[in-house]
Amino acid sequence: MHVSNNALADLVPVDVVVNKSLVAAWHSGVNRPRNLMSYNCTTDNTNPFHWGEVEHHVISTFKRNPLEQAFRWSNVNLTSNHLLYHYWIAVSRKASGFLDDIYLRMTGRSPWMMKAITHLHKAVMLLEYFTSNSWVWNTDNVNMLINQLNLEDKKTFNIDARQLHWAEYIEN
Repeated sequence: MHVSNNALADLVPVDVVVNKSLVAAWHSGVNRPRNLMSYNCTTDNTNPFHWGEVEHHVISTFKRNPLEQAFRWSNVNLTSNHLLYHYWIAVSRKASGFLDDIYLRMTGRSPWMMKAITHLHKAVMLLEYFTSNSWVWNTDNVNMLINQLNLEDKKTFNIDARQLHWAEYIEN
């Protein structure tokens, strides 16, 4: 993927998103705020994780937990260099996908790698804007929600992105 290594990878686990939605609904129902409140579900300024770190954690995870029945060895290449990005698309994706499809044909199976690679490439291209830029969001309302929860509710409805441990998150 083409990324800016310093851009924030504002990844938020879905359970945190759901929990924030539930807590925000609870808060609105109990307190009936006069104004519409927004709760930005983000990790950007509370627990920053940069795209340059993502590659390291994903590769480490694949090394510790190799896929047993994968068609090919899993890898990730994140780069801010356009030339290197296009090289990896040509060599790692298209050339190897073409060779994989030849192998599939020779073994009497239907080729599918080039079609999958084309779909993957289109999806990755759509993400490039988000993997090359960063945004800073206001989290004051989320912090207010965190402060209003008692200890038991903080455990049940974990909405505090500061508690995310990125290496563990990527591996899980």
